[in-house]
Amino acid sequence: MRALALCLAATACLAFAPAPFPKSGQRDGDDLTKLQGTWVRTSLNGQVDKGAVARIKGNRMLYDSPEDAWVITLT
Repeated sequence: MRALALCLAATACLAFAPAPFPKSGQRDGDDLTKLQGTWVRTSLNGQVDKGAVARIKGNRMLYDSPEDAWVITLT
């Protein structure tokens, strides 16, 4: 009986233990750095695409024409 009570108390302590703190995440700049380079689009709106090429340089996504540029902001 005493062993059962001890097991029950140990299980109750573990069941109500606090969750660990989250790990300190990467800074936003690290994710933007990982996106740098040339990317090929393979689908658009669920349809197979011809493969438009986009370059990500800094915080801008550039397509073939200079007018077709987008600013990337990660939150």
